[in-house]
Amino acid sequence: MPSGAPRGRGRAARKSATGRGADRGGYWIDALKENATEKTNEAARRLIEAHIASEEAQGAARAVSIAKRGEEWRPFNLRAEEEASFLGAAST
Repeated sequence: MPSGAPRGRGRAARKSATGRGADRGGYWIDALKENATEKTNEAARRLIEAHIASEEAQGAARAVSIAKRGEEWRPFNLRAEEEASFLGAAST
């Protein structure tokens, strides 16, 4: 058996497996890729929306907590919170 024959069949099999051969049913691969892309984009959009909603809920919970304690609301300062949590704990 010539050494080029199996190699040629391997290329044909790979070509068919990648969906390039319409005669083997590969015509639907592009539609599946498009559908997957659309679903991925929709999932990313929903993830961003969920993150925004979570941030808003955290802010509302913080505002309610501050109001219940009778404190004055001030913008969240991450650096000050870090210092209070880590440096304040280290000094005690």
